[in-house]
Amino acid sequence: MSQSTLSQIEESFSALPVSEQRILIDRLLRRVNQQTSEQNGNVDDQLAQMAGDPDIQREMRGKDFPRILLASFQKKQWSE
Repeated sequence: MSQSTLSQIEESFSALPVSEQRILIDRLLRRVNQQTSEQNGNVDDQLAQMAGDPDIQREMRGKDFPRILLASFQKKQWSE
């Protein structure tokens, strides 16, 4: 998004009454929180899938990763 577009949005926002600014901010925050939550969920799902993959587990054991790291991945997978 260009700087001019952001400036226009900011100007339009400033022209709103404070009560409507608050409503808009609340909506935007909800949207951002939802998107962030969905993105984090995708990462968690991917990590859980990797933890359950026998090839990944073999690789992790072969590299002598700390046991606590492997256990945390497996725990995450089992809790879902």
